Amino acid sequence: WAEAAAAFGRAADHARGAQDPALPMLLGQAGNASLAAGDAAAAKTRFDEALGVATITPNQRGQTLIDRARAHVQLGDGNAAQADLIQAQALVPSEPMVWLFSATLARIQNDLDAAGEFIDHALELDREHAAINLEAGNIAYRMNAPDIARQAWVKASANDPEGAAGEAARANLAQLDAQMAENVPVDVRENSLPAPAPEPSPPDQDAPQP
Repeated sequence: WAEAAAAFGRAADHARGAQDPALPMLLGQAGNASLAAGDAAAAKTRFDEALGVATITPNQRGQTLIDRARAHVQLGDGNAAQADLIQAQALVPSEPMVWLFSATLARIQNDLDAAGEFIDHALELDREHAAINLEAGNIAYRMNAPDIARQAWVKASANDPEGAAGEAARANLAQLDAQMAENVPVDVRENSLPAPAPEPSPPDQDAPQP
């Protein structure tokens, strides 16, 4: 991923010189590759650059704010992450991940009322997404609703039998069974706020054409 970040960075340099409208996307991909490589500081720098490009579209800005929020979390700045996610909610309200990440961050910050509202938004947009159901279960458990948590974790496990979200859901279910049997608290497994390794973004319909 470090090599990918460097390659995207070189592509961004060429795009900047050519005034290519792909510049914000390339900077965002460089940032995502840096996040995947574990370098949140470098990722934040790339996301800052992308957000500073005059031609960035509203959709690109929203997606980049989501990504920068993930970098802020890795850097230990939850307040900055929250500010970015609030902006992103207004820019890309139909993006399930903005509500998932908002819910996860709110839960981490012990704001369970907000976490519940955010995860409800995410579920309205995508009821089958395993990571969303995993987080829904985590929030339900924290809100003392173990039966609802179990339903959400079962769905996450079924919808992601070989992935990280499904594995975490199965671990939570096993702990929940142990709690029921022995009255032991569940130390829930959860989504990591940073998303999985980046994939090339689809063309932005709002982007200016070269």
